Amino acid sequence: MRSAKNAEFNVPRSYVDEAMAYMKLVEAPFAPYALASNLVSAMSVGVAGTISPPLAVTPEIAVELVAAIDGGNAEQALALQKNVIRIHDLFLRLAGPFGRTIYCEAMRLRGFDVKMYPRWPSKPLSRDAYDEMRDLFTELKIVNAPAQARSA
Repeated sequence: MRSAKNAEFNVPRSYVDEAMAYMKLVEAPFAPYALASNLVSAMSVGVAGTISPPLAVTPEIAVELVAAIDGGNAEQALALQKNVIRIHDLFLRLAGPFGRTIYCEAMRLRGFDVKMYPRWPSKPLSRDAYDEMRDLFTELKIVNAPAQARSA
């Protein structure tokens, strides 16, 4: 094993504590990965990065965040981390009711002609959920201008 991703929500210690414990038990080239919402604190103690489905839709922000952390630009890293937390929160909240549809619609919002995978049908996004995603992506400049409203 060369890496590990800890995506548990009921861990009695913080993710950073868990990552540090893993790193004490194993040697390089093992590299733990953090949830995107913990990236600044986790990378400060040696975590390698993140494997984050929400950031797969917004890779520019992830790259900027890691560059800010690696470059020691704490102010920029904190501002980007706050944006990542907002994206992460949106996707976590919408994942329960809408499943994979959130990723499909997010990629469409970014201009990709994505088709839903037929083996895993998911409920369409509600108009409110789509508008919330569109508004956040517009505010964070992930998309340049509000997309045309689509029918739910």
